[in-house]
Amino acid sequence: PTENQIHIQSEGLIESIQINDITGRTIYRNNIEGITEFTIDITAFASGIYSLIINNHLEGKVVRE
Repeated sequence: PTENQIHIQSEGLIESIQINDITGRTIYRNNIEGITEFTIDITAFASGIYSLIINNHLEGKVVRE
């Protein structure tokens, strides 16, 4: 669980990050190219479970309390 920020680190280059809510609706998308670290401010997100999708097809869940 996280409350304010998500910090992403990758051994490979990140090209885009997308966050979907539990219904599958995209609520955040950023086409960032060629970086290995990125921080997302999620203070405006409602509490809930979100799916984090990184362009290299890694997925994880994000829970905002």
